[in-house]
Amino acid sequence: MRVMAHERAHVENRDTITMTITATFAGATGVLSQFAFFFGGRNKGGFLVSLLAIILAPIAASIAQFSISRSRAYYADKRGAEICGNPVMACFRT
Repeated sequence: MRVMAHERAHVENRDTITMTITATFAGATGVLSQFAFFFGGRNKGGFLVSLLAIILAPIAASIAQFSISRSRAYYADKRGAEICGNPVMACFRT
């Protein structure tokens, strides 16, 4: 019953669209950093900046995506426990 309430909370809060948009931004960040590397690295300074962008930008986007995903899951746990009528059980995941 708690699993159904948890999933209902995801639907209720439109978490699927939130994560779809977040994943799209993360993917676009990776593609844009590759474009910067291939088209912006004509001189030495631009090459180093582009190389850092191609390494760090996707990592930062992934960290943001994972943190949003985790926070939405915790909120769905809380809301699922409220739907079930036993908020104390939000602390115990089985």
